Amino acid sequence: NGAYSVRSAYHQLMEVIIDNSHLKVEEEWQQVNRYMNNAAGFVSMIFQMIAEIDTEAMARITMLLWTIWWRRNQRCWQEKIPTIFEVCRRARDSLNEWLNVQQMKNSARRTGTELASHIWTKPARGTLKCNIDTAYYKEQNVYCIGTCLRDEQGRFMQAFMTRLRGRPDIAEAEATGLLEALRWLQQPQLANVQIAIETDCLQVAQALHTRPVNMTEFGSTIDLCHSLLIENDHCKVGYVRQQANRVAHALAQATRFIA
Repeated sequence: NGAYSVRSAYHQLMEVIIDNSHLKVEEEWQQVNRYMNNAAGFVSMIFQMIAEIDTEAMARITMLLWTIWWRRNQRCWQEKIPTIFEVCRRARDSLNEWLNVQQMKNSARRTGTELASHIWTKPARGTLKCNIDTAYYKEQNVYCIGTCLRDEQGRFMQAFMTRLRGRPDIAEAEATGLLEALRWLQQPQLANVQIAIETDCLQVAQALHTRPVNMTEFGSTIDLCHSLLIENDHCKVGYVRQQANRVAHALAQATRFIA
């Protein structure tokens, strides 16, 4: 009875939204029909197909079923009846677009930016690490900067915190935080020490390395940061994820409450 109910409901749906004979030439549709004939229910049928059909074929089947549902909606709500050819073409095109996006994401993950660590790591021997972050409080018209300097063993050395008034956009506030930190790092005792500076603002890190033409306040601040980095070539700026920048973030937040 369960299998009959599945087949009955299935065929009723197909009669409303699609002429099944037009899809018989599609290999994916033939696979769906084979499973449907022995199905005890929709859910069990789908899970059985996922377990037994290879990933690529199942992806094509899934996209085809999704596109049939799209055709049903077109007919019910838009009073349009796309052809079976349009259904098949849309399913293939949608799948190819999805695969291309996944490939781009996988390629991006292999870049240094995307591979940035989720946890804070010690700097190389003989190097200090300076983490920077900015906390933004638009309602109070303030943004706060927190900077933490640690040695090669991860031991705390110094901290710098400041609170500024204004409502810049987030990227501009982060760039200002980097600028203030670079000025703070111009201490005589740090003049000959290699310093790895880390920010969790990807836009700031990318702007420093690509130097795009930008006539905004953000661009002007980046130019000032770049000039300071040229003067202090022992300082290098890199990007890390927020999870690896928690101490600087906590310092920036705490700055809000300091008189």
